[in-house]
Amino acid sequence: MAKPTHRGWRPDGPQLPRAPHVWPVVHKDGRQGMIKTSRAGNYHRSRLTDEVRGTVDLRCFEGVMPVLDFDDTVPWMVMPRAVGLSDYLGPDATLREVVVEVCRVATTLALMAGNDLYHRDLKPANLFRLGQETVIGDFGLATWPTRMTRTGTGRQVGSAHFMAPGMREYNSELPAGPADVYSLGKTLFGLAMSRKGSYPPLGTHAAGSDEFSLYAAGGQPAHDLAYLLEAMTVHRPHERPGMRTVVTELSSWLARFSPGSVQRHDGRLRGGLFSSPTSQADLARMDRRTTNLQRRLMSHMRSLTKALLGYSDGWTEDGGRYFISPEPDTELEPDDFLALASDPDQNGFRVVLAAALYGDTADIFFQWRRDNDADGVLAFEHQRAADGRLAERTGDARPHGEALSCG
Repeated sequence: MAKPTHRGWRPDGPQLPRAPHVWPVVHKDGRQGMIKTSRAGNYHRSRLTDEVRGTVDLRCFEGVMPVLDFDDTVPWMVMPRAVGLSDYLGPDATLREVVVEVCRVATTLALMAGNDLYHRDLKPANLFRLGQETVIGDFGLATWPTRMTRTGTGRQVGSAHFMAPGMREYNSELPAGPADVYSLGKTLFGLAMSRKGSYPPLGTHAAGSDEFSLYAAGGQPAHDLAYLLEAMTVHRPHERPGMRTVVTELSSWLARFSPGSVQRHDGRLRGGLFSSPTSQADLARMDRRTTNLQRRLMSHMRSLTKALLGYSDGWTEDGGRYFISPEPDTELEPDDFLALASDPDQNGFRVVLAAALYGDTADIFFQWRRDNDADGVLAFEHQRAADGRLAERTGDARPHGEALSCG
């Protein structure tokens, strides 16, 4: 059946595969757009009528998909043609590139929340790149003070993998703001880890869990986002941060890590660097103990730099060039080697933390030193216990007479 012409807009291509009520159009004056019409049924017509009116009212907010033309009686609306944010970023985007875009989205959502407006269906498919702007689209499930509730109790709101637990069986008494925070956390993960599939894992993004790790998309700086994503995706809505807090946290993370310091790491860790895996099977068999030890090193480095230098960031994963290797007590080559180093303080001292893995044993080395100065090396030894945890034994040396704790 031929598609109708809507006030000078005529069809300019096929319907979208997963949205047959949306297709490209071109106006007689040459403008191009995407038209959205209603699915069959009174519920869908009423919902689109609300969406058209609400989206038009949202034109005062930057970061919302603009409307080129509309009719709220039939109903239909035409929006500009835009690139999906997932396609704009692509599978090779670094975590920082993703966070830049998600922070822009969060800023728009925070402004909307200040006016009691909530989207309720956040996911990568509803985010777009329009020129130099990142914009939010599809407000079919959005809520605002004057909108009549169209989603009945028991009806699922949004896409399951991005949807907050309380929205899986809609309850109009639940606050929509925390649901948007939850969905945005899932969206961030989905965009950053698109190589793993189109959907994030279900559940709270537990910091320290391999399943929810963002390390492949951003290396060591990803560790600093783990606790924010965990907070955004906790089960209880009142325990999630507000959207303004999310903006503050994401902005702070972006300020701490420059573009060059956040790189993808899609290979296997060797010598403190990543090399390409020989096969997908090799990548799938990434050594769990390396990952666990790396997280332990990050935690120790954070504590050490805070105690010695007064800050907990400002350190690099490429610490091997600052590490002075002691005389080895074995001729075996380590299975893996990791090293972290802090930025130097005002006196030129830096913290260096390194680990060498030998089977189930990990030797940990701590150094508090100036560049090209081997003095003040404090060694630790770690052995893997039978239950898989690392049991720690601390050496007796103290650099420069200082008493230090590695925990």
